[in-house]
Amino acid sequence: MPCARYSLRPHFESAVRQGARTKGRDVTARKEGPTELKVWWHGVAALPEGPQDHAYYALRRVWADHTMAGPRGFYRPRSEDHLTPALFQNFALFSDFDWLHEILGIVGGEAGKVARVRWAYLCEERLDAKLQRSHGRNFIIPDILVFWEDDQGEGLIGFEVKRHGGAADAKDSRKLESYVDLPSTRGIDRRYGCLLVCDRQATRSLDATNKRWPVLTWERVGCIQQKATYSLPSPEEIRACTSQWIARQFMRYGIDLDGVGADAPESFGARFGTKDAYDTIENLRAPGSVKRFLKGSECVEAAWQGHEPESPMEWLKHEPTAEQLRGKKWQTTEDRRVRRWHFGWSVKHERNWT
Repeated sequence: MPCARYSLRPHFESAVRQGARTKGRDVTARKEGPTELKVWWHGVAALPEGPQDHAYYALRRVWADHTMAGPRGFYRPRSEDHLTPALFQNFALFSDFDWLHEILGIVGGEAGKVARVRWAYLCEERLDAKLQRSHGRNFIIPDILVFWEDDQGEGLIGFEVKRHGGAADAKDSRKLESYVDLPSTRGIDRRYGCLLVCDRQATRSLDATNKRWPVLTWERVGCIQQKATYSLPSPEEIRACTSQWIARQFMRYGIDLDGVGADAPESFGARFGTKDAYDTIENLRAPGSVKRFLKGSECVEAAWQGHEPESPMEWLKHEPTAEQLRGKKWQTTEDRRVRRWHFGWSVKHERNWT
């Protein structure tokens, strides 16, 4: 689905023209970027406010998982484990929830006035006897669970996710059946399952699952996020820059949002990922979530280009490296089973690892 174009001020128009020149070409992450990240904040643009924020712990579930090896794991940018939070977490930018209504329209649901939304990744849960027979083991790991509340009550969407180029198969249909029938989810009245794949694998995924589940594509996710930037309480050029960074993010993984932006916008400093750039961003007239996203975007771009970015926020300097996490193995099975997608979650459910 093509994304709409924008009316941008001159400072940003050059970046858009550069991005448009890539339209029709296969610009993919396989030809650029690091093979492995050093720290988690080199890979997520939509940075949490701090280490006590719900988003921090939702992301920590993924980047602190030492059990994923080889091509798997958050620190491997070609993996599903990396791409999923790197791109989906952009929804944290938006204080209104109009984007959820668009997704609900795809999965066949609806909502009234949405009061709050929460989501989490790799939501491991122990299966009861009813479900164990379908999976041959006693636990399952939904890729994303999105939980919301409106004037009608609560609702949930469970996503089975594939990286760009990957397709769903029959096993994924059984997984989705379980995501919406877990001991923790079956009491929710409105429950929906959905496949999240790229455009070119949508038909194949539908056929493989006998059209049992709707498909949301990564291309559509990017377009929904770009559309949501229209409503950000910021000047036009900040909204345009944010949208351009979203396009750049997706293009890193070979997901072309209609050629809107293969190239990054200009840095707010002398180069990407520097203190002077972050200081300039901090003084912008924009919500905190947008400032953190712009700082995070510069940081990720620097890492992607092979530079060592400075820390966008002071607290990030103290975060563990990928090497430390593999050595310490802090995350336990109990940590992986905390229900971070639920409104009942609080920081008291999390352990302090240091």
